[in-house]
Amino acid sequence: MMSNKVGQIWGTMIDNLNINNIVYIQLKRNSQRKAFREVLTRAYATWAPHHWEWVDYSFNEYFLTHRVAPRLICCLADTTWPDPAELAEMWAEQFTWFDEDMRQRHMAKLISAVTNFLGCLKAELRTSRSFDPTSMATFKRSATQ
Repeated sequence: MMSNKVGQIWGTMIDNLNINNIVYIQLKRNSQRKAFREVLTRAYATWAPHHWEWVDYSFNEYFLTHRVAPRLICCLADTTWPDPAELAEMWAEQFTWFDEDMRQRHMAKLISAVTNFLGCLKAELRTSRSFDPTSMATFKRSATQ
């Protein structure tokens, strides 16, 4: 009797799955992630030649794609924009600081460069034909439902 009930529950769950919708969302999500990486790369390429000193200090493509990109995607999903100080803090967390004053001085200088980078990113997002920031909110909602 119990196995019959379990079978009914599984049958109902499978019937309620819309496999086509799940596949579509996953494909769309992957294409949007790729498009976002391209936007991020273009923004970085615009920003880096003007801020080479920060590139040398590990505010580089690796840092952006591995540490910053997930935060930016969450911000876009929530239709907010990250505070430059938040990204400067993420940068500072990469290092061991023996002098807190030096850490604060570096972060204060970096905030201006991060503000400039975010400006480059906004410009790239405005001109991107392949990336749709509003889709990120849809993906976030579908992942939590």
